[in-house]
Amino acid sequence: GIRFLVDYRKLNSVTKKDCFPQPTTEELLHRLGGHRFYTKLDLKSGYFQLPIHETDKEKTAFITQDGLWEFNVLPQGIMNGPPTFQRTMHNLLGYGRWDYVMVYLDDILIFSRSLNEHQQHLNEILSILAKANFQVNPDKCSVAVQEIEFLSHTINEQGIKPNGDKIKAIIDLPAPHTLKEANEFLGKINWYRKFIPNFAHIAAPLHKVTNKTKHHRHEFKWGPDQQHSFDEFKRILTTYPLFLEYPDSS
Repeated sequence: GIRFLVDYRKLNSVTKKDCFPQPTTEELLHRLGGHRFYTKLDLKSGYFQLPIHETDKEKTAFITQDGLWEFNVLPQGIMNGPPTFQRTMHNLLGYGRWDYVMVYLDDILIFSRSLNEHQQHLNEILSILAKANFQVNPDKCSVAVQEIEFLSHTINEQGIKPNGDKIKAIIDLPAPHTLKEANEFLGKINWYRKFIPNFAHIAAPLHKVTNKTKHHRHEFKWGPDQQHSFDEFKRILTTYPLFLEYPDSS
């Protein structure tokens, strides 16, 4: 098939922002942890399963060598696409079901403490989706597994741990030589800060050099303190076991 990549920046600039809340990473991980069976359903071209109002179709228009076209469904790149989709799924699957199902973008996750319970939950969610004419992509679904990858974390009944491939990518990084590289390292390591004791203290030398050079890039200097922080983060990430406890709900 053909995938259209349309630049909707001008449309987005005059669009009133939909502020329907997206769940936070911490909230999602906390809800998922401690269950025995997991299913991840991938909606087939999720956005394209949402029709848009007739009067809004002209706003999605784009031109190709074959003429003027308009979307009949929610296109990629629309500013309010994610909150619209999240609201639709929330209204469809919510109301008493959040103890065993949640939605993040076009992924639907079902989680249960027993196989029998999981079968009931899965059948219920699939039935609701079918009645609403939503289709799933079987090739991208994981059904009744006991460990699942989600948001760069590995989740199972025992706990939550960083995704192994993501950790290896961090471990393989060389020491930064530029402000951009230092900020990229901080961004990657910050994703797993809940697993690292005294994160703020260890990261302080890195923040010091990146904050200092924010407006004076020629002053970027990677010194012994920064190298120590860099090495300490890598040491912690390679320590086994790697803090498999769930985030504290208190």
